[in-house]
Amino acid sequence: TSPCGDGLKLPDEECDDGNTQSGDGCDSECKLEKGWNCTVTMDEAKTELNVPVIYRDMLPGDPDGHPNGHPNFEVEGSTSVCSGIVQDVLGSDGKPQWNPDVSLTRSKTTNAEDFADWWRDSEHSTLVLDNITFVAQDDGTFVFDHSGKWDREEEKWTTPPFFPLDGRGNAAPDGPELEYLQTGDDDQEHNFYFTSELRYWFEYMGGEALNFIGDDDVWVFVNGHLAVDIGGVHGALSGSVVLDDEKAAEFGLTKNQIYEIVVFQAERHRMRSSYKLTIAKFNRTRTVCAAGCGDGVVNGDEECDDGDDNNDTAYGGCTTECKWGPRCGDGNVDVTETVT
Repeated sequence: TSPCGDGLKLPDEECDDGNTQSGDGCDSECKLEKGWNCTVTMDEAKTELNVPVIYRDMLPGDPDGHPNGHPNFEVEGSTSVCSGIVQDVLGSDGKPQWNPDVSLTRSKTTNAEDFADWWRDSEHSTLVLDNITFVAQDDGTFVFDHSGKWDREEEKWTTPPFFPLDGRGNAAPDGPELEYLQTGDDDQEHNFYFTSELRYWFEYMGGEALNFIGDDDVWVFVNGHLAVDIGGVHGALSGSVVLDDEKAAEFGLTKNQIYEIVVFQAERHRMRSSYKLTIAKFNRTRTVCAAGCGDGVVNGDEECDDGDDNNDTAYGGCTTECKWGPRCGDGNVDVTETVT
């Protein structure tokens, strides 16, 4: 959810300045307050962008797997891309829906109930909440690059692999999956078998882009509609979506409205794990308020406010900056004249 006070102004909010404090122009219910000049602004340029992510660490279900292992993880047989595993729209709970018409052999899936457990708490998984840190690029995009490129000659990673749950979840020191760790290209044991769910709110302005590399399954939904489909158990593949006018009509997007992008990913088979995501032009707006000097309301850092009568030369009066002017008792000896 995106609650009042999180610094993301939604269409049904009059304002959102990043806190739930009243008396600063935007109150605890995200309503504008009298006596403030408030504007909507884009987020300031950042060197990093932190986005929450939900991991579910799955127990493998191959013939030698864990008793509670999931049948869709560490699958046997050949691997390939398989589109059509999920339906074209998210379910009412914001989760992907399994397509009963998909090939079970090619998709390496079994049924709707098993697929639902990919994205929900169950006996097959352990929940891990985390953040993914995107790094700003010179072209204005933000990138998270764990594409897992291995240099065979140098025997090292040129870009790191995607093993966010090494030593965590089922692979924690007292976890149930220690005996099911698999060896990767680097001859190190890693915690394979997991899903990830990443959500990001943005104000649609036109031309926003999302690019990624991932394995195994990757699905991207925009405003609840399937935008990219590279499901199946496969090696690293790339995909992208640009929200131009055609896509806006397809996904029901209106400029200056807030929408959500969701990226669902699953790692279901050992040897490699890759995840690279590039976010471009996904602007987030928030509210900035300043005290309205001259409106007759004292607020913020104002010492006084007489309305339109503020006069910075007034003795004993209120200046145009809403500060007290020279006055008896201020510690300064002022020369005053009486005009007759």
